[in-house]
Amino acid sequence: MTDELRGVRIRPFQVDQDLGWLYELIDLPANRDQWHHHGRRFSFEAFSHQFDWVGDGHLVSESRSGEPLGYHQCYSLDTVNGHAAIAVVYGACPPVQRGLGIDLFLHYVFRVHPVRKLYAEVIDFNMDAIGSAVHGLFVEEGRLRDHVFCRGAYRDVVHLSLSRQAYASASLIGGT
Repeated sequence: MTDELRGVRIRPFQVDQDLGWLYELIDLPANRDQWHHHGRRFSFEAFSHQFDWVGDGHLVSESRSGEPLGYHQCYSLDTVNGHAAIAVVYGACPPVQRGLGIDLFLHYVFRVHPVRKLYAEVIDFNMDAIGSAVHGLFVEEGRLRDHVFCRGAYRDVVHLSLSRQAYASASLIGGT
């Protein structure tokens, strides 16, 4: 299944086809801190083992060229309590493409999974980028102060949430 919106599309992540690209993206110095590794480097083999358990991953790409733009992942799905966690990483692309990709992914997650809320962990220096990409829909639920050592200092990890209702009222795609 592929979803598309204004020249951006998402499709299920295919480990054999997409893992090399994702490893290169996450291993870029500018991105190492943005993924849950918090700046640590992994060999390709060690990195690939993380995808033995991965939940619901999607590649974001340009519709015409198929050029990859980013990766989204939904994990820790808890259908009893109605929540899951998400992770997002992008290469160098215009913010509007990031926003469209994130909107497509959130729409997909709320359409496919019986969740009422999504959670994300964000290192404090990424808050501006996250806020602009998701239209300020996420709410800060908590903050772990000086939690991770990253970029030469201890940094806060901010816990964010997005409810199904808040997403449905602001999505470019429409309600879920």
